Amino acid sequence: MFDYNKTYFRSSSLIKYFYKMRNNFLFLFTIALFVFVSCNKEENDSINGNLEPVQVQRALVVETTGIWCSACPYGAELLKKIDYDYGDQVLPIALHSGDALSNATSQAMESNFPTNGVPNFYVGNTDAGQSPNGVIEASINSNPVAGVGHEWTKEGSSYNITSRIKFYGSDNGEFYVGCYFIQDPIEACGSSLNQTAVAINNQGCSFWDQDAVTIGAYEDPPGSQNWMWEYLISEGTTYTHDYVIAGHGGNNIWGDPLGISSVSAGQEYNFNFSINEGFGWNQSGHILTVLWKKSGNSYEFINGYSK
Repeated sequence: MFDYNKTYFRSSSLIKYFYKMRNNFLFLFTIALFVFVSCNKEENDSINGNLEPVQVQRALVVETTGIWCSACPYGAELLKKIDYDYGDQVLPIALHSGDALSNATSQAMESNFPTNGVPNFYVGNTDAGQSPNGVIEASINSNPVAGVGHEWTKEGSSYNITSRIKFYGSDNGEFYVGCYFIQDPIEACGSSLNQTAVAINNQGCSFWDQDAVTIGAYEDPPGSQNWMWEYLISEGTTYTHDYVIAGHGGNNIWGDPLGISSVSAGQEYNFNFSINEGFGWNQSGHILTVLWKKSGNSYEFINGYSK
């Protein structure tokens, strides 16, 4: 005879069992998804970086500039807009020439990225003049030879960095791994720096451009033709300088040699650097690691990572 109560009990127990298993599965799936995303998405890097390289080609964007240059606010705005548009795909650097923000590191890089006028942009080792966007697009859409990652700790005023290089294909050459401190923001006028950067006094001020690059335009109120927007460089008498290369780790500006002339896919190399932040300017900034390949007397950008 059909026992409804017994069958119902068994059915309800099975339902509860499968419901519990479903919840466990969802929980485990959620954890697995979180771990997968954390391991594979660079957006989840910690503030101290990500040592594991990702197979992404980034573009080194080098602007040569100077506080004394009346046309350089345009370059600063363009570099800021590039960073806004491309995010982690670009590695911005501002090389200051002939002013108090110039230093041994920037001077050595100037010789690697020569120009007859400022502002001027290089993307990788291509002189892009004042039109870098097309070269950036070509660069970030190319296949990377190698990936770069790093993570750092800070003790007192020193950054201790471990950088990692991972090759995705075979290559030959003389490779170097360099580590740099990129500083921002720095106010152009010495009077705004209190007593932390007296050397910048009397260097003049970089004035904010009335035609500065803007984003997020909207009408207020709607339909009024009264346009409002956000400035990437804040409106005011002067603006701050971003992406200023301030120093490097190790004795060689171009970094430590890889030590071998032939590499193959899957090979990884770790490097350790220490950078002291005693540059005399505002100390906020980030770390940049670059894989270079020496070609004659110059150094070609292969890939990099910034955090």
